[in-house]
Amino acid sequence: MNEKKFISNFTVIVQQAVKLNNKRRKYGITSLENEVEDLDDEDFKQGLRMIIDGTKITIVDEIMSNKISFIKDKYESRYKTIVKKAVMGIHEGLNTRNFIFVLLSLANLPPKAQTEIEYKLLDMADEPPPETSDDEQNDAENLITDGLDEGSVEEIKKRLYDFDAVVRLDDRAIQKVFRKLDSLDLARALKAAGKKAREKIYRNLSKRAASMIREDMDFMGPIHLSAAEEAQQIMIDIIKRLQEAGEITGGSDGLDLEG
Repeated sequence: MNEKKFISNFTVIVQQAVKLNNKRRKYGITSLENEVEDLDDEDFKQGLRMIIDGTKITIVDEIMSNKISFIKDKYESRYKTIVKKAVMGIHEGLNTRNFIFVLLSLANLPPKAQTEIEYKLLDMADEPPPETSDDEQNDAENLITDGLDEGSVEEIKKRLYDFDAVVRLDDRAIQKVFRKLDSLDLARALKAAGKKAREKIYRNLSKRAASMIREDMDFMGPIHLSAAEEAQQIMIDIIKRLQEAGEITGGSDGLDLEG
């Protein structure tokens, strides 16, 4: 398998995996029974059949890992590892955005391909999923941090912070955050934000400010996910500082970022 074929196969499998995971989260693992038969990848199909049938996940992991151990081609091995992680993630029913990051983190894609696939996947993640639990967040972390050095683990945990948690802040708290946030950072952060977070943020902007943010987003075009995550982290850090200072309170007024 060459790089071009790997990217093509990865694009297909990750879109299928995200779609199946969304359905699994809404309707349960058994809802995938009919979907499995339409899959082309036999290892993906076999892995999903096993978890649907209730096979212990440790056994599923062992079977799929043994198959991978015999693969010599680096792209084929990487692809089948992603297939295995997709099965593991669907078994856990991971938060959609965390699930996407799990799979992308394993692909090591060229920048252009990474950006194109990220946007396709983030559109799929706009469907409102059930709220993420602490256990679910830990599952996402554990799925991709096994065997990594401490520095890499901490960086991944930082990036897995659920930005959609912003929707749990009241309107006045959101507005206080905006007063300390550069408008371009907000535009970059919204590039990779979920639908609920974007709607919450737009609702707390004046019409003119919201229009300016959208124009900034259109003007900057596609950006790498890491740039959007960096901007999101700036906003998250502001939220944490305001919480620690006891400055965040309830309320709901409009806000214009021009000042």
